[in-house]
Amino acid sequence: MEASTGRMAIELVRARPERFSVVLLDLVMPELTGAETFRELQKIREDLPVIVCTGYASDGHIDAAMRRKIAGLVQKPFTPERLRAAIAEVAPALVS
Repeated sequence: MEASTGRMAIELVRARPERFSVVLLDLVMPELTGAETFRELQKIREDLPVIVCTGYASDGHIDAAMRRKIAGLVQKPFTPERLRAAIAEVAPALVS
């Protein structure tokens, strides 16, 4: 599934939280930031692995609380292989 905004991502997960094995979340999105979206997703399903992707040179845009809870961080631009590896770390059944 794909969501073009943070609000849309939240609504998709809220509607059927069991359908999601992992979320790939950009830090910069329309309507809500990645951090705001992450916090809302955690309220819906705290055990849902979230991999954050960012084009920033450092992860300074990720606060300490978020850093402790995210499942992974992928620097943009990334290759399909790098994304696959990040997903395999948190949800191996999805890439086997």
